[in-house]
Amino acid sequence: MFFLSRNDRQHFGLGLCIAYEIIALHKGSVTIQDTPGGGSTFLIFLPDILSA
Repeated sequence: MFFLSRNDRQHFGLGLCIAYEIIALHKGSVTIQDTPGGGSTFLIFLPDILSA
């Protein structure tokens, strides 16, 4: 699991949009949860292609 907390609010790139498109192309999904105390938690689910 990977955690990142960013306090710098100057960057508003396309990171989430691009990440969503890549995940969707791989037939995955993204779940966004509110984090107590502030921020958000992004859970990324990808199918297990090795088991197929």
